[in-house]
Amino acid sequence: MVQDLGNTSDLEVMSIGGSYMIRRDRLMNELVIKGRQAGIVLLYAPDGFGKTSVLMQYVREAKGDGTRGSVRVIEADRAIGREVFMQLEVVAEELKDKPHSLIAIDNVPVLDQRDTEDFIDMIRGLRAAGVGILLTCRPSNRLLIHGLGDSVKVNAQMLKVHAYEYSAWASAFSISTSLDFYQLTQGVPELVSALQTGLYGQGDVAQLLENEIVNVYGAVLADLASLENNTLFNVAGLMVLMGEGNIAELEACGVRLSMVDQSYLVRDYPIFGIDPAERSFVCMGTEGNARLRLRKLIAEISPELIRRAARILIKAGRCDLAMDLADAFLDRNVVLELAGQYGVDLALTGHGADVCRAVLGAMNADGLSYEPTLSEALGVYLSAVSISNAKLARCMAAVIERAGERAAQEIDPLSWKVAQAFTIVCYGQSGLGLPATLSFPDHVASCDALDMLSAHIEIKRRLAECADVGDAFDGLRKYGAYDCELDVAGLFIRADRMLVELFDGSFAGIDARDDELALMVEALDARSLRSLTIWVRMVLAARRLFAGLPVTDEAAFSEIDRFAVRVRDNRLQLFGLLLEGWQSMSEGRPVNAKFRAVQVLKLVDETATYMRDNALLLERVAFLRNTSMMTVREEAELLDISQTQVRGSEAWMVALHLASAGRDSDLAAWMSMNRPGMLEPSYRLFARLAMHCLGEPGARIRKKLPVHELSKYTLHGDLDEARERLFQVEEVEAVNTIEHIEIRMFGAFRAERDGFPITDKMWRRKKAATLAERLALSMDALVDRETLAMELWPHAEFNRARNNLYSTISRLRSALGPTPDGKSCVLIQNECIGLNGDYVKTDVRLFEQMTREILGNRGGARGPHLVELCLKVEQLYAGSLYIPNGCNPTYFVRMRHIMQSKFIDSMIRGANEALEENDLQSAIWLVEAGLRQETAREDMVRCAMRVYNAAGRRRDIIDLYSGHVHHLKEQIAGVPEPETRRLYERLVEGRLKRMAVVR
Repeated sequence: MVQDLGNTSDLEVMSIGGSYMIRRDRLMNELVIKGRQAGIVLLYAPDGFGKTSVLMQYVREAKGDGTRGSVRVIEADRAIGREVFMQLEVVAEELKDKPHSLIAIDNVPVLDQRDTEDFIDMIRGLRAAGVGILLTCRPSNRLLIHGLGDSVKVNAQMLKVHAYEYSAWASAFSISTSLDFYQLTQGVPELVSALQTGLYGQGDVAQLLENEIVNVYGAVLADLASLENNTLFNVAGLMVLMGEGNIAELEACGVRLSMVDQSYLVRDYPIFGIDPAERSFVCMGTEGNARLRLRKLIAEISPELIRRAARILIKAGRCDLAMDLADAFLDRNVVLELAGQYGVDLALTGHGADVCRAVLGAMNADGLSYEPTLSEALGVYLSAVSISNAKLARCMAAVIERAGERAAQEIDPLSWKVAQAFTIVCYGQSGLGLPATLSFPDHVASCDALDMLSAHIEIKRRLAECADVGDAFDGLRKYGAYDCELDVAGLFIRADRMLVELFDGSFAGIDARDDELALMVEALDARSLRSLTIWVRMVLAARRLFAGLPVTDEAAFSEIDRFAVRVRDNRLQLFGLLLEGWQSMSEGRPVNAKFRAVQVLKLVDETATYMRDNALLLERVAFLRNTSMMTVREEAELLDISQTQVRGSEAWMVALHLASAGRDSDLAAWMSMNRPGMLEPSYRLFARLAMHCLGEPGARIRKKLPVHELSKYTLHGDLDEARERLFQVEEVEAVNTIEHIEIRMFGAFRAERDGFPITDKMWRRKKAATLAERLALSMDALVDRETLAMELWPHAEFNRARNNLYSTISRLRSALGPTPDGKSCVLIQNECIGLNGDYVKTDVRLFEQMTREILGNRGGARGPHLVELCLKVEQLYAGSLYIPNGCNPTYFVRMRHIMQSKFIDSMIRGANEALEENDLQSAIWLVEAGLRQETAREDMVRCAMRVYNAAGRRRDIIDLYSGHVHHLKEQIAGVPEPETRRLYERLVEGRLKRMAVVR
């Protein structure tokens, strides 16, 4: 197509895009001057760099030049060689008598060598005749570019929008100057003009830019694909697939990029952001839009590049993007090949689930015929361990074991060491069947991931034994192994460093690291990285606990306890129990805290001294928090306070006991003689939490600490409360006012007023204590006087019984005392009497509340919470309900049977729930507590047999059933229920028969 522009007043040409609007003065001036000298100007660049726009601006300059003749424009895009020659001959004939004319040919197509030489000869002939020539073409037209060595050449790098032009382009297109032009567009004119419709970030503008990026890259890739040598296309395709990276990463996987090829990309295709000095590259576009669409384009053109890019990315530590490519474009066989080559990398970057899905798909497709290579088996094993798929891990371990010594020859020794360490991290010392007899070289080079996993194992061991991690972190060259979202080994070390602060005393409180790590939990859970998720949750919860903040993840400690039971990691289980106990203590549940402490003390071995010491400290704090003041003071008398230089835990236990007993002088002497033990950093946070839980006793200890150490032993709010007490003018209370009354009726009758026992002298009459118990059994309802008189004096006349009741009520009021606001603890309404529930607390009422939650059908407790409630009930139920003498015992006996029945029902419910939660220790504890109270109930016996069977205690099943049969025979001449007998036969006799058959 030829256009005559010599006689037109307005320049009307083909559509050339928005970049034609901007006059590029510096470029035009340079082209005009050099073009007159050389006679031929050649612009070569990919589509999108504004070649046509510059051509038309040059044509306008020529038209406005009075010394120029006619101007002709030839659009040669998609033309064949003959058409180009015909158009050029026609134009040459027209301009042979018109000197100083101009011929502009846009998008000269790629011709064969002979046609290209003829075309060049014709162009030079026109130049010799005084005609100026302006040509544009794509960089793939190498013959033309090299053949016109005597022309002025302008490449794509020169056509980019440069920094000195940004303001003009921003003004023309109304683009905010705050935008980073180069980062968004790398100076490509077509991309800069795509920002003209508004501010970048708005949906339509961002989408328009992404579309233009896809078009520009697509044009470049198409141009590169047309070259005979596909090296540049492969390199460009890999760069687009990777998005960004280093040229060294390409070379490490066999992709060679010579300096000549690199210069081609920088000069002719400057859209890859190549920095020759840094040898890096950055492609444009966002991951979820332009780059994804370009990857689909490359996958259609050259699928092999996807596989190569995935390998390069994994080797560079960017496994996330590699697996994104694999999931989108590669089949499961290729994924398994990657697992065989880079199993360690994929497992330790959170992609174990992807690998396991691939291998399970292969198993389902191939059935029994599927047999992975040994390298693939180890890679799948690592992936299965990472997501806690023990079944698949054992299957792959069996494949390796069957191979025998051949495995030692085919498996990478370093990967084998990582697999062993990772197994210990996730499953403890129990292992998953990975053979231990393979012989590898003694000296195997290490890697960052292996160093970090080994450090994590050592840190867990030292924390349990001595709370001193020593130089465990010193051997690490860095604290991350991979440049990806989830670096498993790095996250373990990151969490470990935050955990160690709790034990070395350097913890100052929650900071930004906690928030960052908390954001990772959801991603870890989504990738099914169970062991790491539980460890991170435990660390975050522990830091909140020891910072004195509410533990928002209430199940974190119980989760790590259950996980440790599943993987048979005894140390980890004890660690979780200990933290769970401190959590209960901080939440005001000393009964459960003491139970957890006792569990730890029963199970801990002698080597874990630090864990044992902390369990003893927790047990003492729970005792002090849940024991009457009289008992605390009596036991304080038995303490040996003459010792000096005792360990930190013992020093704090004695100090807390003395402070709780109010023995300030002994406390001061003890702290003076044992200051080094009390200021030992490893016990600082536990002691601080203990003082916080105890309240006033903790304030007494803080007053005696060195001033420079006070802040380290104080949680938020503790000092404020102390200052309020220091400057507060307290009111003088009456001697007999009380804060609370506590009445206990299980096992024996006990009543306390503000922590002090109410003695017989205070009761004055024995009937006053009996009346208190009778009213305490009916805390939620008042009892009429007539009922009370008949029950307390069953053999007396009614009038005399009523008179006795009046005097007994008076004695009861006197014994309990008035409330702080002057009211009585005994309520009387009309002819009914009761106790004031705001000030009188009873164990029976608490028992009723907990059993209602345990046994309730709607909204009842479930899971670990139910087990915990049942343990509290067991702690609360100290024995059968006390029945007083000298009164009608009918009501008390009936209530005793009701309470005992509810207790047995709760123990059965709790034991069954504990079995479902795989908490055998709690289940055994609960059934044995139930058997101590009732051995004749058939459902209790059946529950106990099921628990003993789960624990493997079949001898106990036999003893229990035999004793039950004997009891029924002797007491009621009966036999066990059919259901009980069938259960026994199934659990014991059926097993004995099977053993006899085997023998």
